[in-house]
Amino acid sequence: MNMITHVFSVIPRSRSGLSSKLLGLWLLFAVGSAQVAANVVQPAPGETVTSSTVTVSWTPEPGALGYMLGVGTSTEAVKAGKWGDISFQNAGMKTSLDVFNVPLNGATVYLRLWTKTASGWTSQNSSFVTQVGVQDGPARITSPPPSQPLSSGTVLEWSGVGTSEYLIAIGSSHEIISQPPWADIFAWYGTNTSVTLSRIPQDGSEIHIRLYSRIKSRWTYQDFQYNAALVEPATITHPAADTQLQQHAQRVEWAAAEGATKYALSVASAPEILDQPADADIFSRFTEDTSLVVTGIPVDGTPVYMRLWSLIKGDWYYTDSTYSSVFTDAAPDPVAECVERRWETVSLDLQGEQRNLLWRAPAEGAWTKGAIVVLHGGGGASSDWCVEGALTHDMLELTEAAIADGFAVFSLNSIGFKDANGLDCGKRFDALSPPGENKDIAYIEQVLGTTIPGLRPAGSNEKVFMTGISNGGFMTLRASTHFDGSIAAFAPVATGDPYGSLITCPETDVVEDKKRPGGYLDKDSMLAISEVDACAISTGTNDMAWESSNPAQHPPFMVLHHKNDGAVDLSCMNKAKGNLISRGYTHRGTFLVDDDTPRGLETHYWQPEFGPEILEFFESVSAE
Repeated sequence: MNMITHVFSVIPRSRSGLSSKLLGLWLLFAVGSAQVAANVVQPAPGETVTSSTVTVSWTPEPGALGYMLGVGTSTEAVKAGKWGDISFQNAGMKTSLDVFNVPLNGATVYLRLWTKTASGWTSQNSSFVTQVGVQDGPARITSPPPSQPLSSGTVLEWSGVGTSEYLIAIGSSHEIISQPPWADIFAWYGTNTSVTLSRIPQDGSEIHIRLYSRIKSRWTYQDFQYNAALVEPATITHPAADTQLQQHAQRVEWAAAEGATKYALSVASAPEILDQPADADIFSRFTEDTSLVVTGIPVDGTPVYMRLWSLIKGDWYYTDSTYSSVFTDAAPDPVAECVERRWETVSLDLQGEQRNLLWRAPAEGAWTKGAIVVLHGGGGASSDWCVEGALTHDMLELTEAAIADGFAVFSLNSIGFKDANGLDCGKRFDALSPPGENKDIAYIEQVLGTTIPGLRPAGSNEKVFMTGISNGGFMTLRASTHFDGSIAAFAPVATGDPYGSLITCPETDVVEDKKRPGGYLDKDSMLAISEVDACAISTGTNDMAWESSNPAQHPPFMVLHHKNDGAVDLSCMNKAKGNLISRGYTHRGTFLVDDDTPRGLETHYWQPEFGPEILEFFESVSAE
């Protein structure tokens, strides 16, 4: 833009020269003067020129005070008072001038060079001949034709002869391109003969283009007029504009816009915030789909403003929708958010006790890759795998990627259990109790044996996979070995060996014993599994009996962990892995996050690298 501004600043607003009235006063006494005028030396008299831009030069005249040059199509056209019908220029003290737009038609061109001395003005005549050829001059737009509407992404092309540089100025009116700032839509400078337009309006309005051409040191231009194309960006279809939003999470849908390659949905508490696709104080997200789930909607009775952007041929266009909201002090409902993301709920009757889960499958057709059972961590819920949050974002990324890839996903929900002392262990899966006392083993058995087969479409891949984190990882290992004839592959995350662990739960809601976060201890060392090398001893003498359906081939597994996990020490993962291998389970890899994050709880949470690794592992087994 600096170059463009500079170029605009040197574009002449009018042709150099003097008014006819002033010239008449200057030359009144010069006609017939006996003074000798300077002589034109180039082009030589009678010389044939082949370019419509001609440099005319002359010998300096001693004592000369200035020169003027007239160029015309006849001797009559360059006489005093007419001065030149091709060009007339005041040269000052220069001894050469460039003459533009000389017609290349084979005719004679006549020159009259005026010389000013102390005694007045005198003149000398000369002439040259032109050769028929291609005319130099300002470039003209060759494509698209003026009848074609312009839009962002249109390639503007032009051609010119003898032109070294070009400048494009595009404005909303002729006045705009005729005065500073010269352009209010688009500007470009360079040596190419084409440019891809951007920022073109979408409303069918007039578009004015000035194409400047630099021929030697002179800028000339041609003006052109077009109309902008009428671009129709996507518009929100659900929820309908001006309706009342009822909850913190809301699916927003729209119909695809013609030519759109991407969308951005921005949600704000005031319309002035929504200047760019990423600007918003409530929600902002880019997508190639035609729907998104907006989270964090304030249900306090205030207006909510949504702007849906469509990227069409390289430019962003938008439509706006405004909503009201209900007033409620209820906390966000994570299950409601999952439902907005098209997850469904299933209730199970387990010997008179109601259990539930959330599930979602590919929108249409069979489950081409199979089904994945996912298990949340201690204190969590089945909704952890389908809500947007600081700790669940990457878990949501895994399930959405899996569904898009052809997997159905079943997210199970824990209810909690009590330890050997009858103390409440909180909401978590029971990965430690024997089968006859373990409600979660019975729950998972019903999911694997009845729920999943009953929902599976014909022609689906029947393999079932399992993964979970922390307490859900302990339960993943426990269930995948107990049901190893039904599980195709499993991937426990941030976990240890449930057969070699025990739990003691706090008497209060606050865990004051820092050595026992979560209450898990290793049976061999009797150390809290959070301690460094807590599970380094591996005798197996205190383990609960391992369970297996004794299949012909045990399912493969991989383990995932952070090196600095501060809740489940790395030694506990290594112990679990060794025990699995020793019992015939095929180890397909260990994925270890090894960065500089300090040891603590942050390293125990789901890491963004885990999802892609697990999905790739399950995909490979699905294809076997």
